Formats: sequence, C-alpha cells, structure tokens
Amino acid sequence: MEGNWETGPNIPLLLLAIPNQETRSNNFEIAIPNGASLILKHKENGLVPGHNDFVAEDGTIMHPRVSAVFFSFRIMIGTGVAMLLLSWGVLVLLRKYGAGDTPKLPLIAFAAMSFSSWIAILAG
Repeated sequence: MEGNWETGPNIPLLLLAIPNQETRSNNFEIAIPNGASLILKHKENGLVPGHNDFVAEDGTIMHPRVSAVFFSFRIMIGTGVAMLLLSWGVLVLLRKYGAGDTPKLPLIAFAAMSFSSWIAILAG
C-alpha cells in the first residue's frame, strides 16, 4: 500500500502515484520527503523494505498487485477525510446559523455522504 519498490532509508511518503507493475516503478509521484520512514520506522533514515524484496528467486512476484492496494487505500483515507471535513464544516454552520436556518447545500452533501463509510470499508 506504500508504493515503495526499492528498499532503503529516507523513503518518501507517496500521497499520489501511478504504480507500474511491469517496470516495477512509479510513473508519477507526489510525495512527502522521508515521510514513509518517519511513519513506519519513527526516524528519518529508517530502513523501509520495498516491493522488489518480495520476489522469489525464479522471478515469481510474492506480493499483490500494487496499484489495486495502493488506490484502494487512498480511496479509504480520502473518504474518511471527506467525512471529517463535512462534519466539521456543518458544525461551524450550525454554530453560525442555528439548526433551523442551516443552508440546504450541506444537508444535501450529508445525504450524498450517507453511504461513504460503507465505501471506505469496502476500499480499505
């Protein structure tokens, strides 16, 4: 789910990438420098294993398709962040306008997000 292909220290946290299973690399990346090392090893220069370490000697890949796991994890996190932002935004609107005068657009957004937790669970 991290999208790291090579083992090493100072591994960036990939926010968005396009993993390529054939070339065993990422075609495009938006990353936070040293982020994966900090999260996974709790130090900037922590050694993080890459996907290329999980290949048998005969060349058989011993990990799942990287792009499916990578994007499903991002969908799960993105849906959770959207739920939090919507709830905090409506809390601000409730304090500003009160329960009876809340604008209709946030209420429509709540209705649209009613199954978002289900989507996040399926993606995760």
